[in-house]
Amino acid sequence: MSVVGSTTDNSKAPGPRSPNASLVKSLRVLEELGDAGGVATVAELVRRTELDRTTVQRVLRTLHGERYLQRIGRGEYAIASRGYFLGRRLGRGDHLALTAEPVLARLLARTGEAVHLAVLDGTDVECVARLDSGKMLAFNFPVGARIPAFCSSLGRAILSQLPPDQAELVLKLTGRQAFTEQTITSMKGLRQELEHVRQQGYSLVESEVERGVSSAAAPVTGPGGEAVAAINVVVPQARIDSKNGLDVLIEAVTTEADSLSRELVRAS
Repeated sequence: MSVVGSTTDNSKAPGPRSPNASLVKSLRVLEELGDAGGVATVAELVRRTELDRTTVQRVLRTLHGERYLQRIGRGEYAIASRGYFLGRRLGRGDHLALTAEPVLARLLARTGEAVHLAVLDGTDVECVARLDSGKMLAFNFPVGARIPAFCSSLGRAILSQLPPDQAELVLKLTGRQAFTEQTITSMKGLRQELEHVRQQGYSLVESEVERGVSSAAAPVTGPGGEAVAAINVVVPQARIDSKNGLDVLIEAVTTEADSLSRELVRAS
């Protein structure tokens, strides 16, 4: 990268004591990790980057601590959802949220209730887009907010599509604190629930996060078939009736999640 107005060449590469050196090395590790398919061991990254092992380990610890990477095995690292979506935002102008806008608008129009788009980040899901119904709602989940994946419809929809060992790791690393008396917190109960979600293609959570609030969510898959997000519709149980029953909400959210998945494939 050139600097406008520079008259010397010593700015082309950071020196050993330059504050930019760590950034350059971090980007180098991320680039090689991406070229390796998103998953690599420390030894592989040392070989690919030609950096010393201590430097690579320091970079990996930093990126892991900031949740851009996740550890999936002994000495093995993978790009986490935060790192993935950072790249998407930088390269495609927040591609996911922009692509989802018309889908979320249709879901809001079909149900008349608040709808959300969220991604998995560590053991939580983070809201990246929301359309509000304007109606009174006890549960508030604004853009940027986070909630544990294990108990939310959005989180379970995504976890159900992950490889079993990755979903199991998320559950084990989660505190699994109950929000209400109906929150499922046992590993056995959560494994059964994720298998149920996997088989039926959607997640239904009732009074597990907030008493009197139901939420239906479905996974959104990327071009490679991997779960990259989930969308949901949230409604107070007092507003659920024969006209806007749970079956109607479930059909709407699964249809629109499939639609968004197809849009992501077309836009890739």
